[in-house]
Amino acid sequence: GVPTFTPSQMLEYFQQRNVLFIGDSTGRRAYATMFAMMNATDWRDVDVDSIDSKKVIDVNKGRRYGEEVCLREERQIYNSTFSEALCRDLPLKIGTEDESKSTPHDHEDGYVRNDGSSTTYIQQSYSHSQKKGKFDYLKSVCYIELHDYFTNLTEKRPTSTSLSQDYDLIVITVGMWDIVRGWDCRNLNDGTRIEDPLVRLNMALSTLQAISSPKLQIAFRTVGSKDFNGEGGNDLSWNMIKSTNDFFASMGKQTSQDKGDMSNNLTIVDWGTVISRRSGNGRRIHGDLPVHYGLEARLLFSQQLMHALILDDQARADN
Repeated sequence: GVPTFTPSQMLEYFQQRNVLFIGDSTGRRAYATMFAMMNATDWRDVDVDSIDSKKVIDVNKGRRYGEEVCLREERQIYNSTFSEALCRDLPLKIGTEDESKSTPHDHEDGYVRNDGSSTTYIQQSYSHSQKKGKFDYLKSVCYIELHDYFTNLTEKRPTSTSLSQDYDLIVITVGMWDIVRGWDCRNLNDGTRIEDPLVRLNMALSTLQAISSPKLQIAFRTVGSKDFNGEGGNDLSWNMIKSTNDFFASMGKQTSQDKGDMSNNLTIVDWGTVISRRSGNGRRIHGDLPVHYGLEARLLFSQQLMHALILDDQARADN
């Protein structure tokens, strides 16, 4: 098990960091639920709809769910080919759990515009590391995309140095497409086809390990599984989870509790193993699609992520 962290504790932690989530729809939903929890009006009684409604977890999926416009020049990484982006700043915490706090709408550098059909929130920020509390998301659905993006840098794409100027933590939540839509995840930018999803996974992990540094931590979530006619996980999802754990074992960091080489600042969040117990056989935490999970699974991930990050912080402090 892992400790239970309150929304207030999560906010206090992430206010001191600049975070970028990169992932598919399961990652966007986990990101949106975490942000909504920290942005709740009453931490003692968080309304389920405020962290689990379609307008919250499917933002930017279409106008009926609401649209947010990210001012791309504010963050260097947004001058890129990513098709979907969310850039938000965490609210300023005022007082204690029993007192009120600000919302993003209170920030002097953001405002809300209602155009009649949907609410558009434009959140401005800064591109230097002195600004803390960035909490951003970019859509990427395949392991091969991560490999291509971070190895084939162009003028429009940031180097790892510029990444660390905007962020000190990247959270990777990719993998489901490699299981259920593998044909869309096979081709490198140069046309090379990689058929084996485990090879694609290890290419992505090696690339992420190479760009991580003491100034740029990368947290990697192990994949869940599609609900195959109520049977839960399949061999491929289990093989991906095992391969990810094997990779971290080779780094000397099989779990986030181990003290590894902090120049390779890569952290595992083994959500896939833990959620496997609730992925099928009549016990799945169902979402709206066979590849999605319900709210409880996303809450589990937020707790695991916090636990893994704090353990790594402690390990670095002890070195």
